[in-house]
Amino acid sequence: AFMGYNACIFAYGQTGSGKSYTMMGSSDQPGLIPRLCSSLFSRTEQEEEEGEGESFTVEVSYMEIYNERVRDLLDPKGSRQTLRVREHTVLGPYVDGLSRLAVASYKDIESLMSEGNKSRTVAATNMNEESSRSHAVFNIILTHTLKDLHTGTSGEKVSKLSLVDLAGSERATKTGAAGERLKEGSNINKSLSTLGLVISALADQGAGKNRNKFVPYRDSVLTWLLKDSLGGNSRTAMVATISPSADNYDETLSTLRYADRAKNIVNHAVVNEDPNARIIRELREEVEKLKEQLTEAESLKAPELKERLEESEKLIQEMTVTWEDKLRKTEAVAQERQRQLERLGISLQSSGIRVVDHRCFLVNLNADPALNELLVYYLKAMMTRSLRRLREQIVRANLLTQEAGFIAEELNKRTEYVVTLQIPAAKLDANRKRDSVLSEPAVQVRRKGKGKQIWALEKLENRLVDMRELYQEWKDYDDDNPVMRSYFKRADPFFDEQENHSLIGVANVFLFCLCSDVKLQYAVPIINQKGETGAGAHYCLHVSVLQVKILQATGLPRHLSNFVFCQYHFWGQDQAIFIAPEMSTSNSSSTSKDPQCTVVFDSTKELSVPLSEDFVEFLWEGALAVEVFGHKQVNQRRNLALWDLGVIQDKTRSLRERWSEVTRRLELWVQLMELNEAGDFTPVEVVPAKDVRSGGVFQLRQGQSRRVQVEVRSVPDSGTMPLIVTSILSVSIGDVKVQQTPVSKGSDVQWEMDSYQEVDLDRLRAQWLQTLTQRQEELDQQLQKVVCKPDKSEDDVERESQLLEGRLTLTEERNAVLVPSAGSGIPGAPVERVPVPGMETHIPVLFLDLSADDFQSRLSAPLVGGLDALLSGEDEQDFCDLHVVKHCAHEVKVEASWDSTVHGCPQLTRVGPPDLRVYLTVRVLVQLSHPAHMQLVLRKRICVSVTGRQGFAQSLLKRMSHRSSIPGCGVTFEIVSNIPGDIYGPEDRDMLAKLAANADDDQSADSEAAIEKYLRSILAVENILTLDKLRQVSSDR
Repeated sequence: AFMGYNACIFAYGQTGSGKSYTMMGSSDQPGLIPRLCSSLFSRTEQEEEEGEGESFTVEVSYMEIYNERVRDLLDPKGSRQTLRVREHTVLGPYVDGLSRLAVASYKDIESLMSEGNKSRTVAATNMNEESSRSHAVFNIILTHTLKDLHTGTSGEKVSKLSLVDLAGSERATKTGAAGERLKEGSNINKSLSTLGLVISALADQGAGKNRNKFVPYRDSVLTWLLKDSLGGNSRTAMVATISPSADNYDETLSTLRYADRAKNIVNHAVVNEDPNARIIRELREEVEKLKEQLTEAESLKAPELKERLEESEKLIQEMTVTWEDKLRKTEAVAQERQRQLERLGISLQSSGIRVVDHRCFLVNLNADPALNELLVYYLKAMMTRSLRRLREQIVRANLLTQEAGFIAEELNKRTEYVVTLQIPAAKLDANRKRDSVLSEPAVQVRRKGKGKQIWALEKLENRLVDMRELYQEWKDYDDDNPVMRSYFKRADPFFDEQENHSLIGVANVFLFCLCSDVKLQYAVPIINQKGETGAGAHYCLHVSVLQVKILQATGLPRHLSNFVFCQYHFWGQDQAIFIAPEMSTSNSSSTSKDPQCTVVFDSTKELSVPLSEDFVEFLWEGALAVEVFGHKQVNQRRNLALWDLGVIQDKTRSLRERWSEVTRRLELWVQLMELNEAGDFTPVEVVPAKDVRSGGVFQLRQGQSRRVQVEVRSVPDSGTMPLIVTSILSVSIGDVKVQQTPVSKGSDVQWEMDSYQEVDLDRLRAQWLQTLTQRQEELDQQLQKVVCKPDKSEDDVERESQLLEGRLTLTEERNAVLVPSAGSGIPGAPVERVPVPGMETHIPVLFLDLSADDFQSRLSAPLVGGLDALLSGEDEQDFCDLHVVKHCAHEVKVEASWDSTVHGCPQLTRVGPPDLRVYLTVRVLVQLSHPAHMQLVLRKRICVSVTGRQGFAQSLLKRMSHRSSIPGCGVTFEIVSNIPGDIYGPEDRDMLAKLAANADDDQSADSEAAIEKYLRSILAVENILTLDKLRQVSSDR
């Protein structure tokens, strides 16, 4: 370019082969375009300093070719205007109206490219375009002015650098594209195939074959604009990017063939000596010629000639603009772009896009740093489409219930109809589509002295037909007719005296164990239509003959436990499979005061299914949804003005179950090993001591080679949280502490030398207390609203009672946080156990603090749990990493070599007195696959004592004594994934559903807030299914 030639660089290859990375790069490793632009200005500064009378000016333009249409990316207004591609007799192909901005430094170019990309993606929000689906052409026009100081004459050399970032070629069958994406892909493949045809035709001409062969430049906008670069006045470099994947073999071969043919293209590049003066002269001659033709032309040709004349005059005007005017225009464009983005609430900063704080938006995430966080979509201040649809259904349901209530009141049926919300059975199925709202309106039917029923909206519509007919007959007939009076008294479509069965809930059995040839027995939670789990179904799956065995259902609500049965559909089964309970005395052994009961099924079904790819995919991802039904009993009506203490006690008991779902215990065992006479590493003796709380004292021998053996085990039946440790990543040891055994009771020990810490426990308690405080404030607000109502309805009285129940339950939970009782299952509760020899008594807590997203996605940067849970007096800098020399195949166990001299502690290398205690801390980093893909730091403090070599008599005496050996020292950790989810529900789900369904409330904003609040509460269904799938995976392993 500095010699006066036009130049072009473009990358050619399939999607994902690295074209954008090669051309643009990243912030750490800049690509070709940033490096070229940076060196361009470095060289201009150098040549201006060395040469007298030389000056350089740089102008840039940036355009995008999307679906065969050209758009200006430096247009400050970000308009959707498509620019026309023209071909002039003097200039050749060019884009009419394309911005050409003057720049004075590399920072200006970098800013224009960055702002162009960002404004491009902001504009793409409106046009549904993505940067990876279009070609981008960045042009740099370098003008080199030479001035003769003696004669005062000057000349110019103008070069044009075209830097092209092509979109990726791809196959529609591989990408699964459809609709707009398929259209985009076809246009991309069209332009790239045209580029290939142009390369082939030019290669044939360069090789001397078929020199008159037609070159299809104009078949595509891309090749038309690159006409000079391909076989014209330009020096062109083509970068062929290929993929190493065997799946892309055909695409790689095609790319290499085109690259091989491109080598044969012969370009005819010439130095552009003083082209501006020549071009202006030729343009003026063209203008004069057109004026003459226009005066002599016929009227039919006049419009065409007039357009050509205007085009040439416009080009002359652009060519004669001074450099100062160009700089002023560039500054004006930058200011206009900033104003346009500020109007949208967006400002461009060095760190990227910044949006206003008071607006909600979505931003794209992409593995490619050039495309990451560039797409901004503002969310409108209104309810989403699915919420609007639900709101419309609620309004319609309220209209139906008002009509039914009016007819019932006229006929004196003493029946009320209230709209509520519930989750239909189909939405509790794990195989359902995730593209709709979980809930739908339902109708609660209440009759004094008869209890409550829940009707589907379709059922109410059908009953309304009978109600209207009955109402019409009641209006038409005389009340004095005794036959009709008896008929109206018997006719009752308003309430079901003999109610059919009700859905208790749905249990989802995930089927991936059938692909592992293992028998899996598991207790699946039953999710009811409120989105809660209170019962469980025990099932067993075996792969040999596809055997499904349902054992029993536990924790069922007693008022729904009459004539319980279940049903399920399996792959390819047209009819549902019904399972009846096993009639035994165990079903009726529970007293009626117990709110829950157990129903035994003990049913085994063998299913025959033809094997196919779809069925195997269903086994990996799908689930067997078992629906549990029961007939409702009429409960004794309780006093609504008082709260039920039995309910409060039941909720308090469920606190242990809720914590059990998010906790699991993990054991860390440490064993020190020394080299014996046979050349093998064997465990050293561990001697228990009353003053040592770390499990015992390792008896080390002086001057021996040593290893540290570390093993991690999951404690069975210690919680239902899915916890799988896949491997031990590293082992380190250090933090040496030397203590003398206290001689008298008055001696003080500086630290408790064990593995217990309360850092994570304090963090967990603080977060739990904060959550309880928020719940208390919400309950107090709701309670205040209900109490202050002058005229309370039956629903208000019931809601007040439920809020008081929740308030008392909160008090119990707060006491459980501050002073947990022994055996309560709450983290930090006093331990009720007798530890095995070598195991520490206390159980430290490690709080992972995972969110719902952490359970479902693999984190790009894995979390590290337990990193800040330092032991008392621990110096986290005083550790040495050990080299792992042995991994066990079927256990999470490693051995690492340990040289005790690296600690610089003389008590570790020489024999000390019997009352000397040397403490060290072993730090282990493990990898978890469940509950989330993350790492976990475990710490174990050990105590060692260095002894001299044993004589023959001492060795014989030791062998004759029957002292029980301790298999190392261990500590048990209580791993807590998160605060239990049910703790966040501030109100009873039934009452919250009724509030959300109250569309007649004058305060529509409160109604919408209630709907959103209810929907957020039932989103726990997704978390329940995700966690239970992880638990089943853990049980399978």
